[in-house]
Amino acid sequence: DDSCEILLSSLLRNSYSSKLKLILADNKLTEKSCSIIASSLASFTKLDIGWNELSKSIDRIFTSLHHNTALTELLLGKSSLRSSDMQLVAQMLTSNDTISVLDIRQNEIGAEGCQYLVECKDISLTKLIVWGCELGVDGAGKIGEVLSNNKSIEHIDLGENSIGDSGVERLVEHLKCNNTIKHLGLCDNNITSSGADHLRKLFTSNHCSVNSIELSDNPLKDEGLDLILQS
Repeated sequence: DDSCEILLSSLLRNSYSSKLKLILADNKLTEKSCSIIASSLASFTKLDIGWNELSKSIDRIFTSLHHNTALTELLLGKSSLRSSDMQLVAQMLTSNDTISVLDIRQNEIGAEGCQYLVECKDISLTKLIVWGCELGVDGAGKIGEVLSNNKSIEHIDLGENSIGDSGVERLVEHLKCNNTIKHLGLCDNNITSSGADHLRKLFTSNHCSVNSIELSDNPLKDEGLDLILQS
């Protein structure tokens, strides 16, 4: 804790402190560390505190970000966030229109946590990474709801979420109402040729804006690949 305070104090004395990026991933941060960080966020444009056990102290960070106008990137990968913590995330995103990149990969969020994002209005994110968050089919549908009502997110990564073909179908139904998504990440989701056919229908629709898709580690086989290439 003392070393964290000394580090931040030193950085903030820098004349260029308003452009600083703070990366403290896997640093065994404590509640006191998070309080220190929270009080200094007005001076940073990027904060990476992933790979820390933050479930008991993350509320301090989110509270400080409600009206923050400096931070544009927030990385919270594998930080022990639970579905209930997503309510804090949603509240923060509702009151903050500066953060454009949110990475919450490898947290046990599930479909229940995604519901809080659905209820969020006017999310100003451009990039959302929800890799490995145990979304399943229902979670894919919830993220689809988020995207159908959003006009700013251009990059979405849903890799390793076991959404399967049914999840792809539900996601695609919502994406038909979206014309801003450019990158769609669906790696390692057990997507077969059936899911590939749903994607083909999306890519051939008039409103599709996707120009990049990740499908590594899915059992598409030749049939699935042919369907994707047809689009």
